[in-house]
Amino acid sequence: MARIFLIDGDSVHATDLTAVLQRHSHRVVAMSPEEARHDLATILDEAEIVVVNVTTDSQRDWDLLRDVCHLAAMFNFGPQILAVSRTYRGPTARLRAEKLGGRLIYG
Repeated sequence: MARIFLIDGDSVHATDLTAVLQRHSHRVVAMSPEEARHDLATILDEAEIVVVNVTTDSQRDWDLLRDVCHLAAMFNFGPQILAVSRTYRGPTARLRAEKLGGRLIYG
């Protein structure tokens, strides 16, 4: 199935989401935001889907999502970019993610 890179600063959330995705036969590589920043180009070259956890709603999370989306736009057939949040932030957060080039889902 899909090769998914999960960028998540919450290790518990990353472990849970990885397990769910792997049960559906997806190949998942989970990493912290710090790890991901060092090798974004390689990640985007190898991934079909990149998932960024923005639950904390910090500027660092949104900056990372912006960087991922910006770099992915340079690839002709780059990966889909998803932002995930366990906390509902209203339509403004969804629009913010879409403006950057990603899609926000809750769960």
